[in-house]
Amino acid sequence: MRIWWKPFILCIWGGAVIMAIGGFVSLSDRRLRVGAPNRRAKPLRPAMEPAE
Repeated sequence: MRIWWKPFILCIWGGAVIMAIGGFVSLSDRRLRVGAPNRRAKPLRPAMEPAE
């Protein structure tokens, strides 16, 4: 049995790990998620009211 050492295989695995970490970071930011509700409270009345 022979063991072949191919150093560039580590680059492939390293790239996969970096992409997975990037995916988890992107999921942690609520602003970038599709369909995430806004945290800002909507005003109960409109900002501009008619003059009396």
